[in-house]
Amino acid sequence: MKKILLALLIVLAEWNDSHASGVATPPLVVEGFGVNAGGSYITNPLPIPSQISVSACRASYNDGFPPQSMTPTGCNPFGQDMNGVLFAATQNTAAWVGGQYWPFSTGFATNNSGYAAGAIIAMGAGNGFWINQNGGNAINPDTATPSTTPWAPLVSYGAAAVNSLTSGTITLTTVQASYPIIYLSGSLSGNVQVIFPTWQSKWILINQTTGGFSVTAKTASGTGVIVPQSGATSPIQVYGDGTNIQPLSQVAQSLSAHKSSSTARASTTTLTNDPDLVLSVPGAGTYQITGELFFQQNFGGGGIKIALNFTGSTSVAVAHISGYVDGSAVLSPGIAAAGFVILNAATIDSIGTFDVLGISGTIIASTAGTYSVQWAQNSSNPNPTGMLPASFIKLSPLN
Repeated sequence: MKKILLALLIVLAEWNDSHASGVATPPLVVEGFGVNAGGSYITNPLPIPSQISVSACRASYNDGFPPQSMTPTGCNPFGQDMNGVLFAATQNTAAWVGGQYWPFSTGFATNNSGYAAGAIIAMGAGNGFWINQNGGNAINPDTATPSTTPWAPLVSYGAAAVNSLTSGTITLTTVQASYPIIYLSGSLSGNVQVIFPTWQSKWILINQTTGGFSVTAKTASGTGVIVPQSGATSPIQVYGDGTNIQPLSQVAQSLSAHKSSSTARASTTTLTNDPDLVLSVPGAGTYQITGELFFQQNFGGGGIKIALNFTGSTSVAVAHISGYVDGSAVLSPGIAAAGFVILNAATIDSIGTFDVLGISGTIIASTAGTYSVQWAQNSSNPNPTGMLPASFIKLSPLN
């Protein structure tokens, strides 16, 4: 039995030898050759241009060891240059063994007519890698704008913060757009467009802005996606298809907004968005509408009129309301349209009491848009009318 087992082991060993493949594992290069050589015993770094007319017999990356050092009547090559060559070669190998990539190098790009297509370099911030799309690329991706650089993020880690948004258009820098997660913040005084590069890439967007206006993620000349003001608990994921920004996933959780302090309006009958009761709808879908509105006026004021409004396109928008206004029950079933007035009352309760309306309905949105509560006085009066704290609106996606 022992002889049989021994024979089997010998056969197995011979089979493994005959079926082995690949290069034998070399010794691990943990540091550059001559890393501790004194300054007079190593040329570091080895010069790139020719040294033939500068210092006889000195090596360079351009010439290697010059011809004179290879003839019987010439001169001996410098040992310092040999140490320098071996150090550069093995130090680079040690860096590769350690998983280290190099960021963009102007010297490399200059001496090699740019980077080759498919080249991979480290991001300057150390959070990921760029991949080159065009041959002969001599543009630094960590300083260029997205519209000028052929680099694109291959993989990256972390988040970018795009702060102080107010209104208008802001173009992401190449570095900002390279992060997979982007936080948007600021106090909005108008709609904002955040311009993304035309990369084929994905982003998770978190809209922490305040104010009754929309934030749209789009490319400079393409279409985009409204990013809902839902904060870190309900991000939206989008992707770039090379031309436009598309929704990859809609917000799974409900969209809601509430008032933590009252808003007063006087001497106006123009319906405008409540500063707090505004929601950004990210895209087409069916949403359940719910809400509670609490309001009151000073005695002898101008009353109130209230509307629900959606700036996008809808195929269906219906709701019914119920509540108490001026001490009387209110019931209005089956109100239709995207911008419908749900209350038009000239007189409401005197100071010290308040009125309430409950909202329930459905919107089938065909496009993204802004859903809001708009209100004003029913008749202009210098005595203010107020929308009170605890008022809220909510949109819940329906499958």
